[in-house]
Amino acid sequence: MKNTQPTPPPRVVVVDLPEIRPEKYFNVVSNAPLASSLLTGYAFSRLKNQGLDVVYVDASRETDLSSFEERLLKLEPQEIHGNLLYQWENTGKLLESLKRIRSSSGAKLSLFGYFPTFFKRELEASYPFVDSIVGGDPYRSGNGGDGIFPLVKKGECAPILGSRGCWGNCTFCYAGRFFPGYGNRKVSDLLDEIEQRLREGFQKLYFVDPCFFPPGNRAIAYAEELSKGIRKRSLQFTFGLECRSDSVSRDTMDPLWEVGLREVFLGVESGSQSVLDRFNKKLPVGQNEKAIALIQKKGIKLSTGFIMFDPEVTIPELRENLSFLQRNGLLNCATNAAQLLSHKAFIYAGAPVYKKIAKELAVGGDVPYFIDYPFHDPKVERICAAMEKEAKEIYQKFQGGDIDKPKAEGVRESIRQIVEKFEELLQS
Repeated sequence: MKNTQPTPPPRVVVVDLPEIRPEKYFNVVSNAPLASSLLTGYAFSRLKNQGLDVVYVDASRETDLSSFEERLLKLEPQEIHGNLLYQWENTGKLLESLKRIRSSSGAKLSLFGYFPTFFKRELEASYPFVDSIVGGDPYRSGNGGDGIFPLVKKGECAPILGSRGCWGNCTFCYAGRFFPGYGNRKVSDLLDEIEQRLREGFQKLYFVDPCFFPPGNRAIAYAEELSKGIRKRSLQFTFGLECRSDSVSRDTMDPLWEVGLREVFLGVESGSQSVLDRFNKKLPVGQNEKAIALIQKKGIKLSTGFIMFDPEVTIPELRENLSFLQRNGLLNCATNAAQLLSHKAFIYAGAPVYKKIAKELAVGGDVPYFIDYPFHDPKVERICAAMEKEAKEIYQKFQGGDIDKPKAEGVRESIRQIVEKFEELLQS
Protein backbone atom coordinates (compact mmCIF):
# COMPACT_ATOMS: atom_id res chain seq x y z
CA MET A 1 0.00 0.00 0.00
CA LYS A 2 1.32 3.41 -0.95
CA ASN A 3 2.04 5.93 1.77
CA THR A 4 -0.66 8.59 1.48
CA GLN A 5 0.76 10.81 4.21
CA PRO A 6 1.21 14.37 2.89
CA THR A 7 4.75 15.64 2.58
CA PRO A 8 5.40 18.07 5.43
CA PRO A 9 6.24 21.62 4.39
CA PRO A 10 9.90 22.66 4.63
CA ARG A 11 11.10 24.20 7.89
CA VAL A 12 11.75 27.86 7.13
CA VAL A 13 13.58 30.11 9.60
CA VAL A 14 13.12 33.86 9.23
CA VAL A 15 15.72 35.68 11.27
CA ASP A 16 16.71 39.16 12.34
CA LEU A 17 20.45 38.59 12.18
CA PRO A 18 22.91 39.68 14.91
CA GLU A 19 23.86 43.36 14.99
CA ILE A 20 27.46 43.80 16.07
CA ARG A 21 28.40 47.44 15.70
CA PRO A 22 32.01 48.55 16.07
CA GLU A 23 32.87 51.07 18.76
CA LYS A 24 34.18 53.56 16.19
CA TYR A 25 30.69 54.29 14.88
CA PHE A 26 29.00 54.61 18.27
CA ASN A 27 27.08 57.72 17.20
CA VAL A 28 25.44 56.29 14.09
CA VAL A 29 21.72 56.95 14.42
CA SER A 30 20.87 53.99 12.22
CA ASN A 31 22.57 51.68 9.74
CA ALA A 32 19.19 51.10 8.05
CA PRO A 33 15.92 53.09 7.98
CA LEU A 34 13.40 52.24 10.70
CA ALA A 35 11.15 50.63 8.10
CA SER A 36 13.76 47.85 7.97
CA SER A 37 12.51 46.66 11.36
CA LEU A 38 9.31 45.33 9.77
CA LEU A 39 10.85 43.51 6.80
CA THR A 40 11.38 40.30 8.76
CA GLY A 41 7.86 40.44 10.19
CA TYR A 42 6.38 40.80 6.70
CA ALA A 43 8.57 37.96 5.42
CA PHE A 44 7.34 35.70 8.23
CA SER A 45 3.66 36.47 7.61
CA ARG A 46 3.87 36.10 3.83
CA LEU A 47 5.73 32.79 3.99
CA LYS A 48 3.39 31.53 6.71
CA ASN A 49 0.44 32.42 4.50
CA GLN A 50 1.91 30.13 1.83
CA GLY A 51 1.45 27.18 4.17
CA LEU A 52 5.12 26.82 5.11
CA ASP A 53 6.41 25.76 8.52
CA VAL A 54 7.88 29.12 9.48
CA VAL A 55 9.82 29.96 12.65
CA TYR A 56 10.86 33.50 13.59
CA VAL A 57 14.16 34.08 15.38
CA ASP A 58 15.19 37.42 16.85
CA ALA A 59 18.98 37.27 17.05
CA SER A 60 19.48 41.02 16.71
CA ARG A 61 21.05 41.31 20.17
CA GLU A 62 23.26 38.25 19.84
CA THR A 63 26.96 39.03 20.26
CA ASP A 64 28.30 35.47 20.44
CA LEU A 65 28.22 34.07 16.92
CA SER A 66 28.93 30.54 18.11
CA SER A 67 25.78 30.62 20.24
CA PHE A 68 23.87 32.08 17.32
CA GLU A 69 24.99 29.25 15.04
CA GLU A 70 24.04 26.63 17.62
CA ARG A 71 20.63 28.24 18.10
CA LEU A 72 19.79 28.13 14.39
CA LEU A 73 21.13 24.63 13.81
CA LYS A 74 18.92 23.24 16.60
CA LEU A 75 15.90 24.35 14.55
CA GLU A 76 16.99 22.04 11.69
CA PRO A 77 16.10 24.60 8.99
CA GLN A 78 15.68 23.75 5.34
CA GLU A 79 15.52 27.41 4.35
CA ILE A 80 16.94 30.46 6.11
CA HIS A 81 15.74 33.97 5.25
CA GLY A 82 17.86 36.65 6.96
CA ASN A 83 17.46 40.42 7.27
CA LEU A 84 21.09 41.55 6.88
CA LEU A 85 22.20 44.95 8.19
CA TYR A 86 25.57 46.46 7.32
CA GLN A 87 27.96 46.25 10.28
CA TRP A 88 31.26 47.61 9.00
CA GLU A 89 34.19 45.23 9.61
CA ASN A 90 31.87 42.87 11.50
CA THR A 91 29.78 42.25 8.38
CA GLY A 92 32.25 39.69 7.07
CA LYS A 93 32.32 37.87 10.42
CA LEU A 94 28.55 37.51 10.36
CA LEU A 95 28.54 36.25 6.78
CA GLU A 96 31.20 33.68 7.62
CA SER A 97 28.96 32.56 10.49
CA LEU A 98 26.09 32.13 8.02
CA LYS A 99 28.42 30.14 5.78
CA ARG A 100 29.08 27.69 8.62
CA ILE A 101 25.35 27.37 9.29
CA ARG A 102 24.71 26.85 5.59
CA SER A 103 27.37 24.15 5.42
CA SER A 104 26.25 22.29 8.56
CA SER A 105 22.51 22.40 7.91
CA GLY A 106 22.36 22.22 4.12
CA ALA A 107 19.64 24.88 4.33
CA LYS A 108 19.17 27.25 1.42
CA LEU A 109 20.19 30.75 2.45
CA SER A 110 18.39 33.90 1.29
CA LEU A 111 19.30 37.42 2.35
CA PHE A 112 17.14 40.54 2.15
CA GLY A 113 17.09 44.10 3.43
CA TYR A 114 18.52 47.50 2.52
CA PHE A 115 22.17 46.42 2.53
CA PRO A 116 21.65 43.36 0.26
CA THR A 117 19.40 45.41 -2.03
CA PHE A 118 21.92 48.17 -2.72
CA PHE A 119 25.01 45.95 -2.62
CA LYS A 120 23.63 42.84 -4.28
CA ARG A 121 26.23 42.41 -7.02
CA GLU A 122 29.16 42.86 -4.65
CA LEU A 123 27.73 40.42 -2.08
CA GLU A 124 27.04 37.80 -4.74
CA ALA A 125 30.65 38.05 -5.94
CA SER A 126 32.18 37.86 -2.46
CA TYR A 127 29.87 35.29 -0.85
CA PRO A 128 28.86 32.71 -3.48
CA PHE A 129 27.52 30.34 -0.79
CA VAL A 130 24.45 32.60 -0.46
CA ASP A 131 21.70 30.97 -2.54
CA SER A 132 19.73 34.12 -3.26
CA ILE A 133 19.71 37.82 -2.50
CA VAL A 134 16.24 39.32 -2.62
CA GLY A 135 16.24 42.98 -3.62
CA GLY A 136 13.60 45.44 -2.51
CA ASP A 137 10.58 44.26 -0.56
CA PRO A 138 9.22 41.14 -2.32
CA TYR A 139 7.55 39.77 0.80
CA ARG A 140 4.99 42.57 0.81
CA SER A 141 2.83 43.20 -2.25
CA GLY A 142 1.33 46.53 -3.22
CA ASN A 143 0.07 48.81 -0.47
CA GLY A 144 -1.64 46.20 1.64
CA GLY A 145 -5.32 45.44 1.60
CA ASP A 146 -5.01 41.65 1.81
CA GLY A 147 -5.24 41.43 5.60
CA ILE A 148 -1.75 39.95 5.98
CA PHE A 149 0.06 41.98 8.62
CA PRO A 150 3.66 41.59 9.78
CA LEU A 151 4.67 39.70 12.88
CA VAL A 152 5.92 42.22 15.45
CA LYS A 153 8.08 41.66 18.49
CA LYS A 154 6.46 41.82 21.91
CA GLY A 155 7.12 45.03 23.79
CA GLU A 156 5.71 48.34 24.86
CA CYS A 157 5.43 49.81 21.36
CA ALA A 158 4.46 48.19 18.06
CA PRO A 159 6.04 49.43 14.81
CA ILE A 160 3.64 49.98 11.94
CA LEU A 161 4.09 51.05 8.33
CA GLY A 162 1.51 53.32 6.72
CA SER A 163 3.25 53.92 3.41
CA ARG A 164 6.05 52.75 1.16
CA GLY A 165 9.03 54.79 0.06
CA CYS A 166 9.53 58.54 0.30
CA TRP A 167 8.53 61.33 -2.06
CA GLY A 168 11.54 63.43 -1.09
CA ASN A 169 14.88 63.14 -2.87
CA CYS A 170 17.44 64.10 -0.24
CA THR A 171 21.00 63.49 -1.40
CA PHE A 172 22.14 61.65 1.73
CA CYS A 173 19.17 59.26 2.05
CA TYR A 174 18.33 55.99 0.28
CA ALA A 175 15.06 55.22 2.11
CA GLY A 176 12.90 56.14 -0.87
CA ARG A 177 14.88 54.01 -3.31
CA PHE A 178 14.20 50.70 -1.64
CA PHE A 179 10.55 50.66 -2.71
CA PRO A 180 9.29 51.18 -6.28
CA GLY A 181 7.86 54.66 -5.79
CA TYR A 182 5.82 56.18 -2.98
CA GLY A 183 2.35 55.13 -1.91
CA ASN A 184 0.10 55.19 1.15
CA ARG A 185 -1.79 52.16 2.34
CA LYS A 186 -5.56 52.25 2.27
CA VAL A 187 -6.69 53.79 5.54
CA SER A 188 -9.20 50.98 6.10
CA ASP A 189 -6.39 48.40 5.87
CA LEU A 190 -4.22 50.46 8.20
CA LEU A 191 -7.05 50.69 10.74
CA ASP A 192 -7.51 46.93 10.57
CA GLU A 193 -3.86 46.44 11.52
CA ILE A 194 -4.13 49.00 14.33
CA GLU A 195 -7.08 47.04 15.72
CA GLN A 196 -5.04 43.86 15.58
CA ARG A 197 -2.16 45.45 17.49
CA LEU A 198 -4.55 46.66 20.17
CA ARG A 199 -6.00 43.16 20.50
CA GLU A 200 -2.44 41.89 20.95
CA GLY A 201 -2.10 44.18 23.95
CA PHE A 202 -0.15 47.11 22.51
CA GLN A 203 -1.25 50.55 23.65
CA LYS A 204 1.38 52.51 21.76
CA LEU A 205 2.30 52.44 18.07
CA TYR A 206 5.12 54.06 16.13
CA PHE A 207 4.86 54.68 12.39
CA VAL A 208 8.24 53.77 10.95
CA ASP A 209 7.54 55.37 7.56
CA PRO A 210 10.44 57.63 6.54
CA CYS A 211 7.77 60.08 5.35
CA PHE A 212 4.43 59.58 7.12
CA PHE A 213 2.47 62.19 5.19
CA PRO A 214 1.90 62.24 1.43
CA PRO A 215 3.02 65.44 -0.36
CA GLY A 216 1.16 68.76 -0.54
CA ASN A 217 -2.49 69.08 0.37
CA ARG A 218 -2.85 65.31 0.37
CA ALA A 219 -1.23 65.42 3.82
CA ILE A 220 -4.22 67.26 5.26
CA ALA A 221 -6.74 64.91 3.66
CA TYR A 222 -4.78 61.90 4.91
CA ALA A 223 -4.63 63.22 8.48
CA GLU A 224 -8.38 63.89 8.45
CA GLU A 225 -9.29 60.49 7.00
CA LEU A 226 -7.09 58.59 9.44
CA SER A 227 -8.29 60.53 12.48
CA LYS A 228 -11.95 60.10 11.49
CA GLY A 229 -11.42 56.36 11.05
CA ILE A 230 -9.78 56.06 14.49
CA ARG A 231 -12.68 57.91 16.12
CA LYS A 232 -15.31 55.93 14.23
CA ARG A 233 -13.82 52.65 15.43
CA SER A 234 -13.34 54.05 18.96
CA LEU A 235 -9.67 53.05 19.02
CA GLN A 236 -7.72 54.15 22.08
CA PHE A 237 -3.92 54.35 21.77
CA THR A 238 -1.02 56.77 21.51
CA PHE A 239 1.41 56.93 18.62
CA GLY A 240 4.44 58.60 17.09
CA LEU A 241 5.47 59.31 13.51
CA GLU A 242 8.26 60.70 11.33
CA CYS A 243 7.82 63.43 8.74
CA ARG A 244 9.22 66.43 6.90
CA SER A 245 8.80 69.98 8.15
CA ASP A 246 6.69 71.00 5.15
CA SER A 247 4.07 68.43 6.20
CA VAL A 248 3.61 70.05 9.61
CA SER A 249 0.67 72.41 10.07
CA ARG A 250 -2.28 72.79 12.40
CA ASP A 251 -4.38 71.03 9.75
CA THR A 252 -2.21 67.91 9.96
CA MET A 253 -1.22 67.96 13.63
CA ASP A 254 -4.52 68.90 15.33
CA PRO A 255 -6.66 66.01 14.00
CA LEU A 256 -3.97 63.46 14.86
CA TRP A 257 -3.29 64.96 18.29
CA GLU A 258 -6.95 64.48 19.12
CA VAL A 259 -6.68 60.74 18.47
CA GLY A 260 -3.36 60.03 20.19
CA LEU A 261 -0.37 61.61 18.41
CA ARG A 262 2.21 62.27 21.12
CA GLU A 263 5.61 62.03 19.42
CA VAL A 264 7.11 63.38 16.19
CA PHE A 265 10.54 62.78 14.71
CA LEU A 266 11.16 65.72 12.40
CA GLY A 267 13.64 65.54 9.53
CA VAL A 268 15.18 68.98 10.06
CA GLU A 269 18.71 68.04 8.89
CA SER A 270 20.21 71.54 9.06
CA GLY A 271 19.73 75.12 10.20
CA SER A 272 21.73 76.49 7.29
CA GLN A 273 19.95 77.29 4.04
CA SER A 274 23.00 76.54 1.92
CA VAL A 275 23.24 73.08 3.51
CA LEU A 276 19.52 72.39 2.99
CA ASP A 277 19.94 73.34 -0.65
CA ARG A 278 22.97 71.06 -0.95
CA PHE A 279 20.89 68.24 0.59
CA ASN A 280 18.09 68.92 -1.92
CA LYS A 281 15.58 69.30 0.93
CA LYS A 282 13.61 71.85 -1.08
CA LEU A 283 12.39 73.81 1.92
CA PRO A 284 13.50 76.98 3.72
CA VAL A 285 15.05 77.14 7.19
CA GLY A 286 12.01 79.16 8.25
CA GLN A 287 9.75 76.19 7.53
CA ASN A 288 11.84 74.05 9.88
CA GLU A 289 11.47 76.67 12.61
CA LYS A 290 7.72 76.98 12.12
CA ALA A 291 7.30 73.21 12.34
CA ILE A 292 9.41 72.99 15.49
CA ALA A 293 7.48 75.81 17.17
CA LEU A 294 4.10 74.29 16.31
CA ILE A 295 5.06 70.85 17.63
CA GLN A 296 6.57 72.27 20.80
CA LYS A 297 3.53 74.47 21.44
CA LYS A 298 1.24 71.50 20.97
CA GLY A 299 3.10 69.61 23.69
CA ILE A 300 4.12 66.81 21.34
CA LYS A 301 7.43 65.14 22.18
CA LEU A 302 9.90 66.28 19.53
CA SER A 303 12.97 64.49 18.22
CA THR A 304 14.97 65.85 15.30
CA GLY A 305 17.04 64.37 12.53
CA PHE A 306 20.02 66.69 12.21
CA ILE A 307 23.27 66.45 10.26
CA MET A 308 25.88 68.79 11.71
CA PHE A 309 28.72 67.56 9.50
CA ASP A 310 28.72 66.65 5.80
CA PRO A 311 31.71 66.45 3.43
CA GLU A 312 31.33 70.03 2.15
CA VAL A 313 30.21 71.81 5.34
CA THR A 314 31.96 75.10 6.10
CA ILE A 315 32.74 76.90 9.36
CA PRO A 316 30.05 79.57 8.71
CA GLU A 317 27.50 76.80 8.12
CA LEU A 318 28.48 75.16 11.41
CA ARG A 319 27.90 78.49 13.15
CA GLU A 320 24.48 78.75 11.52
CA ASN A 321 23.66 75.24 12.70
CA LEU A 322 24.65 76.00 16.29
CA SER A 323 22.62 79.22 16.31
CA PHE A 324 19.61 77.36 14.91
CA LEU A 325 19.76 74.68 17.60
CA GLN A 326 20.09 77.25 20.37
CA ARG A 327 17.29 79.61 19.32
CA ASN A 328 14.88 76.73 18.75
CA GLY A 329 15.45 75.17 22.16
CA LEU A 330 16.83 71.89 20.85
CA LEU A 331 19.82 71.64 23.21
CA ASN A 332 17.85 70.91 26.38
CA CYS A 333 19.05 67.34 26.96
CA ALA A 334 22.69 66.32 27.29
CA THR A 335 22.42 63.13 25.23
CA ASN A 336 20.49 64.86 22.46
CA ALA A 337 22.85 67.84 22.52
CA ALA A 338 25.79 65.47 22.12
CA GLN A 339 24.10 63.80 19.16
CA LEU A 340 23.08 67.05 17.44
CA LEU A 341 26.49 68.68 17.86
CA SER A 342 28.51 65.70 16.65
CA HIS A 343 26.45 63.80 14.10
CA LYS A 344 27.78 63.51 10.57
CA ALA A 345 26.18 62.32 7.35
CA PHE A 346 26.67 58.59 6.90
CA ILE A 347 26.87 57.74 3.22
CA TYR A 348 25.72 54.31 2.09
CA ALA A 349 25.33 52.82 -1.38
CA GLY A 350 21.93 53.79 -2.73
CA ALA A 351 22.08 57.40 -1.54
CA PRO A 352 22.10 59.89 -4.45
CA VAL A 353 25.36 61.45 -3.25
CA TYR A 354 27.14 58.08 -2.95
CA LYS A 355 28.46 57.87 -6.52
CA LYS A 356 29.54 61.51 -6.45
CA ILE A 357 31.64 61.04 -3.32
CA ALA A 358 33.07 57.73 -4.53
CA LYS A 359 34.17 59.43 -7.75
CA GLU A 360 35.70 62.38 -5.89
CA LEU A 361 37.72 60.06 -3.68
CA ALA A 362 38.91 58.09 -6.72
CA VAL A 363 38.59 54.92 -4.69
CA GLY A 364 40.69 52.17 -6.22
CA GLY A 365 39.17 48.73 -6.67
CA ASP A 366 35.84 47.94 -5.05
CA VAL A 367 33.88 50.84 -3.59
CA PRO A 368 32.66 49.99 -0.07
CA TYR A 369 28.99 50.01 0.87
CA PHE A 370 29.77 52.71 3.46
CA ILE A 371 32.09 55.62 2.61
CA ASP A 372 33.95 57.20 5.52
CA TYR A 373 34.82 60.38 3.66
CA PRO A 374 37.28 63.17 4.51
CA PHE A 375 35.96 66.73 4.85
CA HIS A 376 36.84 69.38 2.30
CA ASP A 377 38.03 71.69 5.11
CA PRO A 378 40.74 70.19 7.39
CA LYS A 379 39.56 72.42 10.26
CA VAL A 380 36.09 70.87 10.02
CA GLU A 381 37.80 67.46 10.21
CA ARG A 382 39.42 68.44 13.51
CA ILE A 383 36.20 69.91 14.92
CA CYS A 384 34.20 66.80 14.04
CA ALA A 385 36.75 64.49 15.65
CA ALA A 386 36.82 66.60 18.81
CA MET A 387 33.02 66.72 19.05
CA GLU A 388 32.76 62.96 18.58
CA LYS A 389 35.08 62.56 21.55
CA GLU A 390 32.97 64.94 23.66
CA ALA A 391 29.79 63.19 22.61
CA LYS A 392 31.13 59.77 23.50
CA GLU A 393 31.91 60.92 27.04
CA ILE A 394 28.35 62.21 27.47
CA TYR A 395 26.84 59.00 26.09
CA GLN A 396 28.90 56.97 28.54
CA LYS A 397 27.92 59.27 31.42
CA PHE A 398 24.16 59.29 30.89
CA GLN A 399 23.60 56.25 28.63
CA GLY A 400 20.47 57.95 27.30
CA GLY A 401 18.89 58.09 30.75
CA ASP A 402 18.45 61.86 30.57
CA ILE A 403 16.29 61.85 27.43
CA ASP A 404 13.09 61.58 29.43
CA LYS A 405 14.63 63.25 32.49
CA PRO A 406 16.21 66.48 31.16
CA LYS A 407 16.59 67.84 34.71
CA ALA A 408 18.66 64.91 35.94
CA GLU A 409 21.79 65.70 37.92
CA GLY A 410 24.64 66.99 35.80
CA VAL A 411 22.58 67.51 32.64
CA ARG A 412 22.74 71.32 32.50
CA GLU A 413 26.45 71.36 33.26
CA SER A 414 27.15 68.77 30.53
CA ILE A 415 25.12 70.76 28.00
CA ARG A 416 27.00 73.95 28.88
CA GLN A 417 30.36 72.21 28.55
CA ILE A 418 29.71 70.61 25.16
CA VAL A 419 28.24 73.83 23.71
CA GLU A 420 31.20 75.85 24.98
CA LYS A 421 33.57 73.29 23.49
CA PHE A 422 31.85 73.59 20.12
CA GLU A 423 32.03 77.41 20.25
CA GLU A 424 35.70 77.24 21.23
CA LEU A 425 36.52 74.99 18.31
CA LEU A 426 34.71 77.26 15.86
CA GLN A 427 36.73 80.27 17.05
CA SER A 428 40.12 78.54 17.19
